[in-house]
Amino acid sequence: CVPGEYGAETRFFWTPIYGTVSSRIRAVLLSVGPVFGIYVHFPFCRHRCSYCDFFSSTDYTDATFETYAASLIAEIRRESPLLKHRFTPGAVVSLFWGGGTPSLFPPQVQAKVFAALKEQWEFSDGLEFTSEANPETVTDEKAAAWKAMGINRVSLGVQSTNQVALDLL
Repeated sequence: CVPGEYGAETRFFWTPIYGTVSSRIRAVLLSVGPVFGIYVHFPFCRHRCSYCDFFSSTDYTDATFETYAASLIAEIRRESPLLKHRFTPGAVVSLFWGGGTPSLFPPQVQAKVFAALKEQWEFSDGLEFTSEANPETVTDEKAAAWKAMGINRVSLGVQSTNQVALDLL
């Protein structure tokens, strides 16, 4: 973690029914048996939407993405073994990149985070791997990289197709 830049070092706080509150990574355990899902928060946006209650920042550079990913990876490696002792999870059936705007992150940075998760957790063969994206941040190259990484579902953040309505947001 990067104290001062993104706040104090985060810790996971679990309840028996429902996941964690962490500014770095949020994992949600679905209480449906020995399977669960993981949510990873990418908290950067091009602009702050007035309706959004999620933590996000518009203050970033390309280096910020690498620094943030390094913090995520450190947290994944530190917390995953502790979670495995507390729970007896089966395979991860759902992985969700949320935000913020995960599609701002270069795919090679996202791939590092995914690799760290794969080091720690078993993923089901039918993994639903979703990433949120804003249409303005999607390119053919990013889409191809996401597909190669295993992302098989993209949730596009389209609040409106009307420019007047968008200007109000």
